[in-house]
Amino acid sequence: MVFLHGSGSEGRWASRYLGTQLATHGIAALIFDKRGVGGSTGDWRRATLDDLAGDGVAAVARLLQEPRIAAGASASTDTARAVRWHPSSRSVLPPSLS
Repeated sequence: MVFLHGSGSEGRWASRYLGTQLATHGIAALIFDKRGVGGSTGDWRRATLDDLAGDGVAAVARLLQEPRIAAGASASTDTARAVRWHPSSRSVLPPSLS
């Protein structure tokens, strides 16, 4: 599962508890800092929705590169198996992440 960011300056701390709980039960969870938050560079206030969506697409691609995940994936189901979680603003997610 890839945790996407809500509005505002949200870092990986916002999803750490739930991500840890999923991982404890064998579900891969990738959390990351939003642009310009925590250890990340950039500025989320200047990023477009497409920029932020691109960050989400890159996170899904990165998760699917993990050997423990890729070993159980097939080419036809990779993106279907990568679940994206977005706590707010789901109604404005671009089609690339829907």
